[in-house]
Amino acid sequence: MGLHSEAEIDRKFIAFAKLMNIYLNHFPAHEKYGISLEIRQAMYSVYGLIIECQKRYHKKTTLTNLDIKHEQLRMFIRLAYELGYFGFKSGKKDEDKNKLTQQRYLNISLLVDELGRMIGGWITHDRAKSVEGVNFVGYRTWNRKRFIRRRRLYNFRQAAKQGKVESVISILSHARQTHTLKYLLTTLRDKYHAINIQLPKIYHPCCNAYTQVTR
Repeated sequence: MGLHSEAEIDRKFIAFAKLMNIYLNHFPAHEKYGISLEIRQAMYSVYGLIIECQKRYHKKTTLTNLDIKHEQLRMFIRLAYELGYFGFKSGKKDEDKNKLTQQRYLNISLLVDELGRMIGGWITHDRAKSVEGVNFVGYRTWNRKRFIRRRRLYNFRQAAKQGKVESVISILSHARQTHTLKYLLTTLRDKYHAINIQLPKIYHPCCNAYTQVTR
């Protein structure tokens, strides 16, 4: 989710919170520490998780918690509607209860649904990013695997073709803690024997260190 989308979900939540607080102030007094409190706590928890998601690099767990908390908020609001609390005005039942109840519930439900769609889109975007891989400090990172970037791979091929041993060794060093290293060494062994025999011992299969860095 980009900065524009993050700002949009922030604005949407604030609009929801303002309206929800107005309605909660009309709920019956005996629910002040009951469902009114539950809705307020769930509402503020949702906002806290939105902020946390915006700041975390890995968002999967936080987004799941946000999705759960949003659904809890939705269900608490629905329960309040079923109990008829949206038909109260200043803590008392309003004479025009049915019309008031329907209108208030419709207004708040639209905002809750919009928040839900934004959260769902955020989750979809984060999952797609995890599948495709993301650039991070010179690497391409998937859920549990890390590779060097395509540009660095291109530089490796060019250096190998031109016989630039120092450049090749530099790229191998960069790739030591990635899943790309095995591919690079295999390429050198099969296509660029002259460079391969000049590599430090750590990059040869007979060396224990080579086995360690390719695990």
